[in-house]
Amino acid sequence: MILRGVLYLVLLIAVSACQNTPTKVSNLTDCPEVRPQVCAMIYAPVCAMGKNGRFTSY
Repeated sequence: MILRGVLYLVLLIAVSACQNTPTKVSNLTDCPEVRPQVCAMIYAPVCAMGKNGRFTSY
């Protein structure tokens, strides 16, 4: 029983040692203003089902 616990501990250490550490890219820049969340130039109609169960085109 103790041997099984030691085996699990060794496997846990071995697997966690294989993880990549994320590196921060230094050439990224932040946008000075808030960017829009949607593109206002796309006017394709979409269809959605409302809470009442009816489909509506927008």
